[in-house]
Amino acid sequence: MNEKPKVLVVDDQPFIVAIFAELFRSEEVSVLSASNGEEGLELACKQIPNMIFLDIEMPRMDGISVCKKLRQDSRFDLTPIYMLSARGETPSDEEQDELKITGYLTKPFSPLQVYNLIRGHLKLPEE
Repeated sequence: MNEKPKVLVVDDQPFIVAIFAELFRSEEVSVLSASNGEEGLELACKQIPNMIFLDIEMPRMDGISVCKKLRQDSRFDLTPIYMLSARGETPSDEEQDELKITGYLTKPFSPLQVYNLIRGHLKLPEE
């Protein structure tokens, strides 16, 4: 039996995590979540998700720091990592290149956009 692809959402706002969980409630995707950067980094290293969404501003470790640590681990070389931003703040072009960030989503984002983004990256079959 194939294991479900895993998507990790690391955000300190519970409703953001709830959006991801609801989008894939009946899908063949496991949504993992953490409410701060340290927890998210630990979960990512244990579970090795297929795709990661990191809030830029979080308690205990921000999304940029989590991304840097993940990118130092070869297990995450090809993992798509998207940053979530409430205020449209984005790292510099140099930082984006260093972190190999796949993309950004500015809150509030369209749930349909996220749904299609994840389905596309994970190459899920059409419904």
